[in-house]
Amino acid sequence: MKKIMVVDNEPDQIFTAKTTLENLDEEFEVIGAGSAEQCLEMLNNGEIPDLIISETKMQGMSGRELSDKLKENPAWQDIPLLFLAVWKDKFEANSVFSGDNHIEKPFDMRELKTRIDTVLKKEQ
Repeated sequence: MKKIMVVDNEPDQIFTAKTTLENLDEEFEVIGAGSAEQCLEMLNNGEIPDLIISETKMQGMSGRELSDKLKENPAWQDIPLLFLAVWKDKFEANSVFSGDNHIEKPFDMRELKTRIDTVLKKEQ
């Protein structure tokens, strides 16, 4: 079983990701956090996922700030993190994130699953 934590302040996004991803792959268990702060609280309580998918622009702590907090903690620094974001243009996306750690909204759930599979295979 692969545990995936979706961090988004929109409950509908978490629900959609959970139901769709769990239907696409029975090996996925998707849990939700309504904020970066809630994500950190869950991690502190021992709820450690194999992958975190986080919205970048949230109320309170942003996805980028969450990433920094994860890197500061040795117990969490190796958890892979994918970002979900709406960008004004490709330049903005490329200037903020490098490589393949971000997915532009709106996205196709099968595309997201493919990206998740790629990240999880790299971690093995």
